[in-house]
Formats: sequence, C-alpha cells, structure tokens
Amino acid sequence: MDEQEQEKQESEEKPLESQPLEAAQPASTDQLPPETQPAPEATPPAPKPESKITRLVKFAAGFLGWFLVTLLIYGAMSGEETMMICGGLLFPANLVLLGLLLKFQRFAGWGMLAALGVNLIISLIRGLTTNAFCFIPFFTNP
Repeated sequence: MDEQEQEKQESEEKPLESQPLEAAQPASTDQLPPETQPAPEATPPAPKPESKITRLVKFAAGFLGWFLVTLLIYGAMSGEETMMICGGLLFPANLVLLGLLLKFQRFAGWGMLAALGVNLIISLIRGLTTNAFCFIPFFTNP
C-alpha cells in the first residue's frame, strides 16, 4: 500500500499540463448532467446569392430614384429662401439615406452614390463653363 500512496501523491503533485487530456475531460457529454451540457449550436442558413439582374435593378433603382426624388423636392420648392433652407436640409438627409442604403440595400446605395457623383460632375462642368463664359469680353458687354 505504501507504493500506491506514493503514486497518488506524485500524481497529485504533477501539474495539469503533464496529465493526459483524457483524465481532465470527460469522454463524452453524455456523462454530464443536463444543466451543464453545451447547447446545440444554431447556425442561420446562408443567404441566397443575388443574381446579376437583381443587382442591376437595385443599382438602377438607387440611381434613378435619387434623381427623381431630388427633382420632385426641388420642383415643389418656390422662392430663394425656401431653396436655401431645403438645400441645407437635403444634404444631411442624403448622407443619412446613403448610409442606410449602403448598410441594408448595398446595390441601391451604390446606385445612389453613383448618382451623387454624376450630379457633382455635372455641377463642376456647369460651374466651369459659366465661369469661362463670364470672362469672354464679347458676350458680357452689351
């Protein structure tokens, strides 16, 4: 019995790293009481990938939708003060809507971003041509 007691003391003194893993873990979860058994992992089904046509339709809806909504809002306004107030409110609203669309409807958001880019390019070209026209002496003097 002295040998058995010595082996027990030696095994208790050994660190956990030197003990085999089988001794530290139960062989299966069937041996665990029901309240300590791990919960089954529920994985949601993978989303179905969108077709190219669906993505193109969403992009076109975002692109054309932005132009239509903006045209309707600016068409309903009258007066210079109203244009300034609504213009100041529309820019932050566009940014918020763009962020929401990019988060929830990615391709519609990209369409809206493309529409904003096209509008910026149109504004820059109009500004440059108007500015150049004002510096031509033959057309500005009556």
